[in-house]
Amino acid sequence: ATLEEVTDADALLHVVDLSHPAWQSHISSVMSILSEMPITPGPILVAFNKVDQVDSETLALAQEEFPQGVFISANKRLGLETLRQNIAQLIHYAIAL
Repeated sequence: ATLEEVTDADALLHVVDLSHPAWQSHISSVMSILSEMPITPGPILVAFNKVDQVDSETLALAQEEFPQGVFISANKRLGLETLRQNIAQLIHYAIAL
């Protein structure tokens, strides 16, 4: 998404590649950019993808740092129903604002 689209968004789904060694840095960069925007987007849902490709320590760290995050493997189709439910809640919340 372009930054212009983000400022118009009622909500934001941030998908993070948990298998990337710099996943924490990627999240920090995105959050930094969002915080500098003149108009901040609505609520943000963070989805961590590729949980099937990481060790248990990485997964545990992400779950500890982002307890509201959704943890999925799109390739293995793990956690997709939870993601759907969370997206539905996000939309419902964003519309109610």
